[in-house]
Formats: sequence, structure tokens, C-alpha cells
Amino acid sequence: MKNLLGIAGVVALSAGAAQAAPILWDGASGGNGNAYELVVAEGAISWTDADAAATTAGGYLATVASSDEWDFLSTYVNTDRILAWLGGSDADVEDTWQWGSAESWGYTRWATNEPNNGLDSEDYLVGWWYGDYWNDLADAPGFVSAYVVEYDISAVPLPASLPLLAGALGLLGLARRRKNKA
Repeated sequence: MKNLLGIAGVVALSAGAAQAAPILWDGASGGNGNAYELVVAEGAISWTDADAAATTAGGYLATVASSDEWDFLSTYVNTDRILAWLGGSDADVEDTWQWGSAESWGYTRWATNEPNNGLDSEDYLVGWWYGDYWNDLADAPGFVSAYVVEYDISAVPLPASLPLLAGALGLLGLARRRKNKA
């Protein structure tokens, strides 16, 4: 009995603080029905690594198709306006920007004199440059340590600690049931 309670306690504590769940841009409020999540890496991260991590998580680097979408991201997802990778690139054809998700490219929010393809190697989109604009940067970790993942709502993952918490609660319930039978 005591062992079962001890195990349940360890499982509950190991769940730790969950990363914030993705935030839904609800279609009823004018959104596209997708969910977004700001992911802050433990250190600097390249665009390619951020793109791979977004795909592994079941999403893709965020696309921004309108000023309303940008305002939503800035207001609810990246409230501190942390420099973060977005899903745009002109790596295939210079000066032909496209979203990795194949969404149409129409809206832009480039900072003054951007994109400039500095050093002939800046092919990837970073947002919140000097607060609220976009810039093109090289695919290197540099000083970008965050990225925004966009999920089609049918693919939004559960926060990682939710299954652990459910397991811990189940073990506590089992322990209580055994105690009541004794």
C-alpha cells in the first residue's frame, strides 16, 4: 500500500510543469481554426532544426497569411515578442519567398531594407525583429532560440505531462480503493 502511494507520488511529481498548450485561433472569432505554440529552445537553434522539430511535434513552422494572423500571434502566442523562426524561405529561388506549408504568400511585414540577403546567405524568415517586423537570416543557430509551430487543429498534441498526471491520479485512485477494502 505504502509502495503504491509512493509510486503515485513520484509519477505525479515527475509530471513537472507542462509547457503551455497550443493556442487556438478560433474560426468563430475570425481565425483560421489552427493552433499555434511558441517553443523556446534551450539554446540557439537553426531554422532547419526548428523546422524539423515542428514537424516532429506534428505541425510546421507558422505561416502568416494576413495582418489579423500576425496580430493574433503577437497578442496571444508570442506576447514578449521573442525573436522566433517562422515558416518562410526563399532558399529554393532567391527573392521568391514561400511558406513551407505551401500556403500562398501574400502578406509581409518586412523591416526597413529587408529582406536583404546579407552575405548572400539569408534565406529564412525570422519574426519579431526589432519588436514587430520580419527579417531574413542565415540558416544558423546564431541568436535565434525560439520558433512558432502551427498545427492543423486535428493534429494538436496533448501537453506532455497530461498522460503522466492521468497515470498518477489513476494510481492514487487504486491506492484509495485498496485502502477502503482493507
